[in-house]
Amino acid sequence: MPLTKFTHGRHLSISLRLKITIWSSFALSQSIVPSQTFMFDQLETLFQAITARHIAIETQNAEETFSEIVEEIGKLAEYQATLYTQSPTLGQGTYWDANTQLTIRSGDR
Repeated sequence: MPLTKFTHGRHLSISLRLKITIWSSFALSQSIVPSQTFMFDQLETLFQAITARHIAIETQNAEETFSEIVEEIGKLAEYQATLYTQSPTLGQGTYWDANTQLTIRSGDR
């Protein structure tokens, strides 16, 4: 069956539309890939910044906690040293003694 001008024109039109569709899809995909790569890089940079900030905050909190612990240990050491210097004075006083002050009545438990 011979192609008429109409049929030939129609095939040409369909072929041209198909080529344009394929070309535009390819061009769009080429523009999307770099865009997605850029977005991924941006997200990765953002997550790294957030992680670094979180690590810095937690490090600061740990440093403050350890500083407080060192300070409290220093206070305890000073208190212990003070008690040792006062041991002769403290040893002269009378204290409440449970062994002599408490008695168990028979039948009570």
